[in-house]
Formats: sequence, structure tokens, C-alpha cells
Amino acid sequence: MGDLKTRFTKTYLVIIGVFLAVVLVITAVLILIYVLSSPSDSFELHNAMHNYWEMEKKVLTPYAFVWVICVLLAVTVTCVILLMRLYHKVAEPISELKAATDHICGGDLNTEIIGSEDREINELCRSLDTMRQRLKANQVAEEAARRDRSLLIANISHDMRTPVTTIKGYLQAIRDGVADTPEQVEKCYRHIYAKTEFLEHLAADMTEFSQQESGRLCYHFETVELKAFLKDMAAEYRQETEDKGLAFSLNLPEEAVLIRADRHRLQRVVQNLLSNAMKYNKPGGSIHVSLEAAAPYGYIRVADSGIGIGGDSLKKIFDTFYREDSSRGNVSGHGLGLAIAKQIIENHRGKIWVQSREGQGTEVFLCLPLSQ
Repeated sequence: MGDLKTRFTKTYLVIIGVFLAVVLVITAVLILIYVLSSPSDSFELHNAMHNYWEMEKKVLTPYAFVWVICVLLAVTVTCVILLMRLYHKVAEPISELKAATDHICGGDLNTEIIGSEDREINELCRSLDTMRQRLKANQVAEEAARRDRSLLIANISHDMRTPVTTIKGYLQAIRDGVADTPEQVEKCYRHIYAKTEFLEHLAADMTEFSQQESGRLCYHFETVELKAFLKDMAAEYRQETEDKGLAFSLNLPEEAVLIRADRHRLQRVVQNLLSNAMKYNKPGGSIHVSLEAAAPYGYIRVADSGIGIGGDSLKKIFDTFYREDSSRGNVSGHGLGLAIAKQIIENHRGKIWVQSREGQGTEVFLCLPLSQ
């Protein structure tokens, strides 16, 4: 593969070489013609030499004129042929490049831009094809984002409709006097409060997700002792799990486990994992939380004996807005929890992963670097 500079240089050298060759050939031919037409014996030759200037006007001048015309004609024809050949060599890939860019302007991002044997044009083709590939990737990402937004609206609409309907029903019961005893009114208030809490969590998730996506979510890191942290979380959720008929257990090491973390964000992650463990568990099932330290990381494990996750769904659970269709009918959710949890853990320089088999429960692991 050459470059245009080399191609033009070669063309110029060929033109110069052809020019010199043509000049030499035409000169030799004219000299030969002149010699053959000159007198052959020495006397006549002497007289011819003696009358040189006279003969020059009559013989050499036409020869010189023919020589100039032939040289100019030969050089002109040679230059035109070589320049036309060079033009086609350069113009052809440029025309193809223009056609490809017209396809891109028309929205066709599947047409590959083919390279050229000229280095400069080939680099331009590669740059434009890279731009095409990025535009196509952006187009695919934009289409995926559009689908995600549609799914988000559908999920949130579904998840808001049920609590709003429930709140409306209980308020009507209180207003119409259907709940006519203090116990019934208190029960209505409890349900209303629970549903408003759900809506509050939904709004908080949406706000946090928006901040994560825009890069405006601030982290306030501090030294967190994970044993005490998980004890507090267990105390908060133990009663709720037992009220749902689920067994709750906590296994902690003897030594302290220190990490650098944003306590509030880490609470949001563990809360989400425990909520999922309760939400997707089986009646009479169990939830087990454990902590281990193996330098340089600390490991939190949240395991349940619930319905589990199928193989295909297991690959997508951290995708934004993803949620198994099979669970949509009996539990609420909007598909943001694990996506937010993944972003938070990664911003702590940690990892999160899931092990699960359908019908056999789920284990979620958090890996966080220990404090130095």
C-alpha cells in the first residue's frame, strides 16, 4: 500500500523520463534523416559545410520546427494519459467514499466503507468506517434506551396502580363508614401507611437511579465495621421476616471486619437484597446472612430458600428495568433495585454476583475491599 505523495512523485518522474526519451528519440531520428539527405562525397560535404549558414535556413529550420512540434505533441499526450490514469486511481475510491457517506447521511449505517490502496485515502476510509460503527452502536444504544424507558413507564405504572388503588379503597371505606370500628379504621390506616411507604421507596429509587445515571450521586466514605452494620440490619428486618413466616439467621466472624464505605448507600444495597429475599421466598422459607473476611476482601452473603432464578434470567438480573415476567403477577417491583445495587458496589471498588437455580433459592454475594 502506497501513499498519494509517492504516487504523484512516480507520475512526475515518469513524465520527465518520457519527456527525455521522446526528446532523444526525435532528435536522433531528425539527425538521421538530415544525415541521409546530406551530400555523400567529401567535396560536396566540404561545400555543404562551407555553406552551413545558408543550408541552416533552408534545411535545419524546418527540422527544428518539426522537432519542437513532435516533442510538444508527445509530451502532451503522455501527460494527459498519465494524469488521466492517476485521476481515475484517486477519483474512484473518493467516489466510492462519497457514495458510502451518502448512505450514512441517509441513515444506512450497515454499509461498510471499503479501504483503498492509497495510504491517505485508506486512513480516511478507516476513520469514516469507525465513525459509522460508533454511530451504529449509538443508534443501537439509543434504541435500547428507548425500550428501557418504555419498560420503565410500564413497570412504574403497574407498580403505582396497585398501591394507589388500595389506598383509594381504604379511604373510601373510612369515608363511607364501612370501616366503622376503631380496629377496622386502624387496620385501614396501617395498610395506607404501608402503601405510601412503598410509593416513597419507589420515588427514592427513581431519584437515586437518575442521580447514578447523570453522575450526580455523591458518596460519603467512612470506616464501617461490617459486624455491627449487619447486626443493625438484621435487627431491623428480623421481626418483619418472622411476621411473614420466614426463618432468619445471621452468621458473623469473631474478629472485626472494617471497610471504607458510604454507610447509607451500603444500607440501600443490603435492604434491597433482604427485601428481594422476602419477596421471592416460599411460605415457611428461610433467609440466611453471613459475613466472612479473606484479605484483601470482605464477603457478605444473602441466601434464601425461595423460588430461584432461571438460567436466562440470571444473566439479565443486573440490567436496568429487567424483571422476570413470571413474577410480575404476584409481587411488586420496578427492575431498578439490583441495577442500583450493582452501581453502588462497583463505586465501592467491589463486586456483586448471584448464584441461583430455579426452585432452589438464590445466593447474592457482595465483595468489598477491606480497609487498610
